[in-house]
This record gives sequence, C-alpha cells and structure tokens, in this order.
Amino acid sequence: MRKKYVLILVAALLTIVCCIFFFAGKPVETEEQAISIARSYVLKKYKNDFPEYEVSAELENGVWIACYYIPFYADGGGPDVYILKTNGRVLLCRISL
Repeated sequence: MRKKYVLILVAALLTIVCCIFFFAGKPVETEEQAISIARSYVLKKYKNDFPEYEVSAELENGVWIACYYIPFYADGGGPDVYILKTNGRVLLCRISL
C-alpha cells in the first residue's frame, strides 16, 4: 500500500516538473526572435499583420520592446509589443498614438 502512494507522489512530482518546463518558454536572445514573437502575437490579436509597417526591437531591462512603425513618418501608430526576455511571454501589446 505504501509503494502505491510513493508511486503516485513521484508521478505527480514528475508531472509538475514537466509542466513547468513545458510552459516556461525559451529565452529570447536576438532581435529577430523578438520580432517573430511580436509579429505572430499582433496577427492573432488584431487579425492584421500591418504590412505597411516595419518592426524593430530593442532590449531594455530584460524586456524586448518591438515597435511597429512606418519609415519617415514621425507619429508611429502601430502596435508596441513588450516581451519578457527570460521566457518569451508577451507582457503588453498596445497601439501607440
């Protein structure tokens, strides 16, 4: 009977550890990775890939900030996507005015 409880406990712990690794995400090391995450997120959120906009990303304090902009246009107007460097999670996505 005791072995059964130990096996259940071990299985539960392994499940928890696997879920942590599966949902934790991978670190975002490059600007290209951040832009790729931003593009897919914006497409899902707005149902628009903003084809007339260019995207650039900068790393600030452990957060990638991917900004959509139209070259030579001062006011922006596209989405800004804030992505956590450690796991690629999107923290915030908003249209800049």
